[in-house]
Amino acid sequence: MEPENANAMWLSLKQNKIAEKENVNTIADGLALKKPGEKPFGIVQKYVDDIVLVTEDEIKKALVFLLERAKLLVEPSGAVSVAAAISNQLNLKDKQVVTILSGGNIDLDKLKQILKDEVSVIKE
Repeated sequence: MEPENANAMWLSLKQNKIAEKENVNTIADGLALKKPGEKPFGIVQKYVDDIVLVTEDEIKKALVFLLERAKLLVEPSGAVSVAAAISNQLNLKDKQVVTILSGGNIDLDKLKQILKDEVSVIKE
């Protein structure tokens, strides 16, 4: 999984060579790389069939989902797997799925804004 706004690995896989992005802009700052390293790219190229891209809104919804339903505070980079799972981009019907959640490093002001935005959308 990778944020749409920071999709250097996805681009690299599609181009079959390391690609570099001019700009990356995502709340998932742990995934905000302009280009993948040679070793990680080689590993992904060998073992990964596809990368699912998630939007900023999908990442935010995953963060709120994890807080509300699982009582877990996960940093945006660690929530991209849940974002992909709950955005219906994957064929998960009748499957048991495990997502890896990592990190709790999120700026409190950023979290406050995400919660404010997402809760107002839910109430509308």
